[in-house]
Amino acid sequence: MTMYYGIDMEATGANIKRLRQERALTVRDIQEAMGFDVPSAVYKWERGRSLPSLEHLMALSKLFDVRMEDILIWSRPPPGAVTERGRRRCRHGKHH
Repeated sequence: MTMYYGIDMEATGANIKRLRQERALTVRDIQEAMGFDVPSAVYKWERGRSLPSLEHLMALSKLFDVRMEDILIWSRPPPGAVTERGRRRCRHGKHH
């Protein structure tokens, strides 16, 4: 059986907010960098109500100087992720 993983929208939103604040950026700074007329999309991201599109995720990655993977928070470890024990999980959830 194949296991599918999802992105935790609330945790990702909190992470976007944290990354923004660590860089002393305002919501308006993000809004302007994205070319938005209003900041509502940024607030939706930070509140976990929606996720940035791939294009906006790439822009946030450049703006925050992090990898896209460092912005997204998985609800479960992504397939093949190295766990805290340093071992990979196979598709059946067992370590090898």
